[in-house]
This record gives sequence, C-alpha cells and structure tokens, in this order.
Amino acid sequence: MGCLSVYTYSGILNVTLGSKLEGKFLICIYNSIGQQVLSLETVEKAFKIDLATTNMSSGLNLLEASNNEGNQLMKAKFIYERK
Repeated sequence: MGCLSVYTYSGILNVTLGSKLEGKFLICIYNSIGQQVLSLETVEKAFKIDLATTNMSSGLNLLEASNNEGNQLMKAKFIYERK
C-alpha cells in the first residue's frame, strides 16, 4: 500500500503520492456532504501534484487516489479554509 499526504498553502492543494507507486492514478475530492468537487487522472510517475483550490469551499474534504486497476486505494481527510 502506498503513502498519501495532503496539505494546502496559498490557495494550492499539494498532493503527494508514495514514490514506490507506479502507473496513473485517479484523484477525486469530495466535500463533507459527499459531492465530488474535483476529479483528475495523473500522468505516469506523477508523485507530487499541485491543484488550484478555487472551486473548493471551506470545510472537511476527502481525497481518494486509486490506480487504474483499482487495487490500490488511498484516502486522506483534510480541512480546507478559504481565506
């Protein structure tokens, strides 16, 4: 299983996937009521991804990252505060 870390800075959401993971990953972000607010597919060997937070509202969010085969799923909760 891989490692996933999430943090925000200056309106950017930084997502870091474990360096031993291979292939493309689908990243989805859900708000506190379960609505999907973002979905994107990474390129091969993308371990660090910076995302704009312009469409996100403040509150608790869930980030899910899964590979194309669906056999690696990582989840992380994070709190985003719009400034």
